Amino acid sequence: MTKQKKLTQLKDITKQMYEQNLELVNANKETSLLQELYEITLKTYDVEELSSEFLNLVLKELNFNIGIIALQSGKSNLKIVASNTYKTNSKIKELSTKIQDKVVAIDDISKNLLVKSIKDQKLNRTNRLEHIVNLCKDCIFKPDEVQANCLVFPITIRQKTIGVFSICSTDGRKKFTHFEDHILKRLANAFNVSLDRTRIYEDLQSATNNLKKANKKLHEVDELKDEFVSVASHELRTPMTAIKNYLWLTLSEGGKKLDKNIKEYLDIAYGSTNRLIELVNDMLTISRIESGRITFKPEDFDFNILVQSVYDELKPISKNSDINFKLTITPKKTIINGDKNKLAEVIHNVVGNALKFTPKDGNVKITLAHKEKNAVLEISDTGPGIAEENITKIFSKFAKLEHSYKKTKATGTGLGLYISKKIIEHHGGKIEIQSALNKGSSFIITLPMSKA
Repeated sequence: MTKQKKLTQLKDITKQMYEQNLELVNANKETSLLQELYEITLKTYDVEELSSEFLNLVLKELNFNIGIIALQSGKSNLKIVASNTYKTNSKIKELSTKIQDKVVAIDDISKNLLVKSIKDQKLNRTNRLEHIVNLCKDCIFKPDEVQANCLVFPITIRQKTIGVFSICSTDGRKKFTHFEDHILKRLANAFNVSLDRTRIYEDLQSATNNLKKANKKLHEVDELKDEFVSVASHELRTPMTAIKNYLWLTLSEGGKKLDKNIKEYLDIAYGSTNRLIELVNDMLTISRIESGRITFKPEDFDFNILVQSVYDELKPISKNSDINFKLTITPKKTIINGDKNKLAEVIHNVVGNALKFTPKDGNVKITLAHKEKNAVLEISDTGPGIAEENITKIFSKFAKLEHSYKKTKATGTGLGLYISKKIIEHHGGKIEIQSALNKGSSFIITLPMSKA
């Protein structure tokens, strides 16, 4: 290969890396903003406080200059519940202060783009700031005083448009980037769910003397929390999967030999993206379980065959890690009525953890036996074990017990055992643990056998 071809190949790889790293940075930024909005939602119970905190987050993290959230007050009025600025001149700051908390008649400002977006129920754009901020007689902004680029999103809750969210840049740009358009739409959708939750909490304050109404509202809040997680998870899975595929393609395409440092960086990015996808998938599963939207497909099947298949699938991992891996199964058929795929996920997760946390030359043993009318599956290992005070935490969300795992480099979402417990309990069974620090662990899964 000539020197010129090598340089061309290096330039192509560098360009690919830049584009993929940019996608990864943008996806991580989106993840971070959604997480921050989720945290704001959890600690805020006031609509105006939530709106102001949300605007501050968007303005500072995405470097915009003006943000406005307006909600309908009754059928004919519009109230500015939040009007924030960031890195802008004193005139705009003064204007923002004037319109804060203003309640104006919609008919009096019918040409305003905020009103138009409510009536049209769709996204609108403008490069004229006066189309947004001219809301009252003492807060008039003259045309062309400041060059601005603005987006106005309708706030829609349960198919009803109740207000608008507007964001503006005054840095002279003619339009927003594709990424800015994308992330603002995602944030606007997530904010709609957060706002609905907060409005329900405000309603609860006036319903304390009506227990039935309060319970109904609390149930709605819980559903909205799950909906928020579901929306965020769905929105994140697509860009994460795309990034993972691009990285895999770059690492494997055509058998080209990559520079050692470049390959190392790509391997790190690929591993990080894969872990993020696992976290998103686990969060989505939890949302479905807790909201009752997860579907199970029960059938009668031989549990022996399922356990054997998981063992066969994971055996190569034990060989690569120099772990003694043994399976003992009862000769009798073990007929269980349940969702074969979901139970396979549980066993795969528990056995995978045992292999993950067991050191070289250690032992992992799977035993399946019958006890009365139950199938009892025990997975034991000679890993680091779990301290007694942490045993009760092991099936909690995001359970990562430092003292138990500190001897390994293994990573995970901390959600697998929580999900496994919920699935086993849905099947009328239970999952327990026996463990001691530095002595290994045993997970015991008990499932009722089918009467068929």
